[in-house]
Amino acid sequence: MISKSKALKKNLTTKNHANSMIDYTSYKYLDIQKKWIICEGYLHYRYDQIKLLNLSRFANYYVVLAKIPIEDDKPIFVMYLYGNQKQKPLKFFQLDEYERISDQCSKPIESKYVLFELIGKDKSDIEVFGANNSDERDKWIKHIHQILNRTNHNFISNDLLMVRPDLKQSWKEGSHKIDHINGDVTSIYEPFIPK
Repeated sequence: MISKSKALKKNLTTKNHANSMIDYTSYKYLDIQKKWIICEGYLHYRYDQIKLLNLSRFANYYVVLAKIPIEDDKPIFVMYLYGNQKQKPLKFFQLDEYERISDQCSKPIESKYVLFELIGKDKSDIEVFGANNSDERDKWIKHIHQILNRTNHNFISNDLLMVRPDLKQSWKEGSHKIDHINGDVTSIYEPFIPK
C-alpha cells in the first residue's frame, strides 16, 4: 500500500508539473523560477505609434528574459513585460518568432531613451525598446542576440550565460517612484502591498 501511494504521489507531482508548464505565456513574475531568468530589469517599450505624425509613446515595464523549460526538456526563450508582479504579463514575446536585434531603429524615432529593435521573421513585426543608457541597452542586446543566434540555428545549449544585469533599479527597489520628464511616458507599475 505504501509503494502504491508513493507512485500515485509521483504521478500527481509530474502531472501538476506538466500542467504548470503548459501556459508559459501567462506566468506571473512570482511564478518564474529564478534559475530560468537570464536577464531582468526595467525597459521602456513602444506601445503606440502615430505613423502620420511620427510620434511614439513608451511605457516603463519590468522585463524578464527567460529560458522556460517545456515538454521533452526543450526550452524556449521568452520576454515577459510586467506592470505588476502579481499579474500576468502585459506583453509576451517568444523569441523564436524573431529573426534579429538591431542597436538602432530603422526609422527615426524621437525619444530620450537609447533605443533598439527586435525584428520579427515577418519584417513588419518590429518591437522597439528603450534603455536609460547605452550600457544597459548593450547588455540587453548581447543577451537577446545570443539567444536569437541559438534559436535561429536550432541550437539550444544549457550553458547559456544566466546573468542579471547590474541595473541601478530592480523590481524590489521601487523604481516605480521615478518621475518621468517626458510626458509621453507612463509608468504602469503597481507596487506589491501585503495585506
